[in-house]
Amino acid sequence: MHASDFDPDVLRKVIDTLGLEKREGSVSYIFTCPRCSKARKLYIRKRDGRFICFRCGPETGFQGRPEYALAELSGRSVAEIQNMLYGEERLEEGSYIQLTIRDFLGIDEEVEEIEPDHPGLEWPPWHYTPSDPQFAAGLKYLESRGISRELAEEYGIRYNPIERRVVFPMFVNGVLRGWQSRYIGNTQIEYEDGTVKEIPKAITYRPKSSESFVMFQDRLSGSKHCVLTEGPVDAIKMHLCGGNVAALGKGVTPAQLATIAQYGIRKLYIGFDSDAANDIMRVAKEMWEYELYRIHVPSGRQDLGDCTLEEGFQAFQEAERITPTTLFIYTKAPAWMRL
Repeated sequence: MHASDFDPDVLRKVIDTLGLEKREGSVSYIFTCPRCSKARKLYIRKRDGRFICFRCGPETGFQGRPEYALAELSGRSVAEIQNMLYGEERLEEGSYIQLTIRDFLGIDEEVEEIEPDHPGLEWPPWHYTPSDPQFAAGLKYLESRGISRELAEEYGIRYNPIERRVVFPMFVNGVLRGWQSRYIGNTQIEYEDGTVKEIPKAITYRPKSSESFVMFQDRLSGSKHCVLTEGPVDAIKMHLCGGNVAALGKGVTPAQLATIAQYGIRKLYIGFDSDAANDIMRVAKEMWEYELYRIHVPSGRQDLGDCTLEEGFQAFQEAERITPTTLFIYTKAPAWMRL
């Protein structure tokens, strides 16, 4: 049997016959996950039966063909569910349902389902907004990076004068879920005895239940594309493009990619630094169903964070179309070579 033979009406009848408790959206049937026990986290898409648990699926692989979800939900065997879904006469020897696990159930899913379980964080009182006089040193640093007060306000940036850190927030549906702070001073302190202390340049505070989120995630709402960058400054410099988010490092996780996919994007623009060849190829392979582009850092700039807003937008417009098999090689020059 092939995916094109899938019958949505049969899926509905099987779910009803099994007597499974469910909610029903316009795109999917929604269940409590039998593995992680989280309510309204397991979705089975109506049109082709593909399922995923948004809580544990990206990490454990609990996603794919519907019979595996229905078997665990009902306590019946996979073979029995397969017979109910497809019928013995429709199962030919050596045939199978050819499904993939990307796309993560499409654009019409309820946005609230990507919300974490905790109610959100509160800013410490010593994290000041751009309108506060205490923000002055933070604003000076941001302006040196080409970020205006207006942009600082739009992205909800704060400043911690106690630790001399500019703080970039992570909001999801307007709720604070974490932040990354950037030290604005010299990260090396040398004492009279010659010893040197290293101060971390960036510190990320993100509760474990928020590990699947990306920074500036709300920028994906309503966007048909995602501009995926490494850090918050890189992402802000792509402001004119829309859909601009930061993974907080090259090592974007499968859970973060799953979160991005939930917004129903159709195009993914990868804006990692020039030394991230392996990570670019990895993301391209994992997100192979999407229209993929590589954003090149403009000549004379070290990274996207070094660009003006206009340069970032131009790099976006001139992005190179790539495929999951595109090979990138980084050289010390540096230069990109496409083989």
